[in-house]
Amino acid sequence: MVNDTTREHAVAIYLDPKNRPLGWRTVSIGTDVMAPVKPLLVLQPAVLLGANAMIFAHNHPSGELEPSVEDRKLAETLCAACTLLGLRLLDNIIWTEVGSTSYGPCAR
Repeated sequence: MVNDTTREHAVAIYLDPKNRPLGWRTVSIGTDVMAPVKPLLVLQPAVLLGANAMIFAHNHPSGELEPSVEDRKLAETLCAACTLLGLRLLDNIIWTEVGSTSYGPCAR
């Protein structure tokens, strides 16, 4: 999805009730060390698409697969917001040039 590996990108994939993709959005493009993410900009397309579930993902240009404190805080915020909307947050993913990791739907 992302060709520029020098900056952090955050994307969301929106799914129907059978977990088939309805669409995806780049919700933030940041610097080499962070991409600011507003939960509203992540969840608004889910509502507009009528999604039942979503997956949130972002890259780490540094190659570090471990979620940062900020990554975990955002995951908790997205989890709570999705719960309020009746939307299933299926996963949070970090990807790098060498691999990827999942840190679950809710970082607790």
